Amino acid sequence: AAAEMKRALPAGLEELHRTAAIGAGYVLSSSFNHCCAKRWLEPALATHALQAGLRAGVWSDVDPACLQLVREQAGGSLPEVGVSAAAQSWLGQPVIGVGSAIEVTVTVERRHAGSTAPHTVLTSKKVTRGRDLVDVTESYRCFLEREVDGAGGGKGSLVGIVDVDVDDPMASHVTSTMKMTAPQQPGTYRFRVHLRTDGLVGVRAEASCEFEVVGADHPALQQDDNDDYD
Repeated sequence: AAAEMKRALPAGLEELHRTAAIGAGYVLSSSFNHCCAKRWLEPALATHALQAGLRAGVWSDVDPACLQLVREQAGGSLPEVGVSAAAQSWLGQPVIGVGSAIEVTVTVERRHAGSTAPHTVLTSKKVTRGRDLVDVTESYRCFLEREVDGAGGGKGSLVGIVDVDVDDPMASHVTSTMKMTAPQQPGTYRFRVHLRTDGLVGVRAEASCEFEVVGADHPALQQDDNDDYD
């Protein structure tokens, strides 16, 4: 059974194991932040997987035996999720102009909402809702990957990270947004979303998002400028 994989350490080694785990956690956290700052997507995903595995006490986020152990620790099942993303003008314009502000909305579909499946993925996090500080029952980290070469970076590089926090176990869909700057050249652009969790391994989802960037002389932008003087 997967539970047999997790055995008690010999006397005297347990404290050493805890100390080593804490040290590894600091090293991985520093490495993860460095990868994100450098826009290195694959190293960031790999380091994130190591962090999650360390927290869960397993060595892999894809090995079937490890995933079974995590399921048993979570009460028999893992959250069932999907993800989608959309980009639009942050200023509410009908089109996205070159160099303008873009609002990227990431939506997590929680197919297990309202079920008896475990909802706790990250219990130590709190978020502000209005004037209240509320507990987060689930938290999903979504990595945005650039799928088209551009001035902002090459294909396969990290665009940004959107954290989607859940404070209502009954919510079937939860969203979060990120502001970014549109490319300076007109054209069709795509990015891919990779969903992961900090608190559990084995919870994954992916989706693509495509958006069009138009030049400053686009009629819709000209009309919008004229409206300011009406």
